Amino acid sequence: MTEDVELFFKLVEENQNLRRTIFQNEQVIWDIIKKLRYRLDPRQYKVLKLRFHERKTYEEVGDELGVTRERIRQLEWQTLERLKNETPTSPRQN
Repeated sequence: MTEDVELFFKLVEENQNLRRTIFQNEQVIWDIIKKLRYRLDPRQYKVLKLRFHERKTYEEVGDELGVTRERIRQLEWQTLERLKNETPTSPRQN
């Protein structure tokens, strides 16, 4: 019984740490998106804002924009891919 209680509290603590890490990562992602806003059309920006800043689900974003959650997933992926491919990388150092 004691081992179960210890395991329970360990899992709760790990879950809280994971949530903090996810929140911090979302903040970093949102800060980057804001910096790249000028490269997005208004719809792309709105999708990313709703997903990463307001933390809405695909379905919630889809309902707000009048499209399916699958379409939101596609728009998010296409926008992130576009940003990734258009963002210059620093030259590799040998």
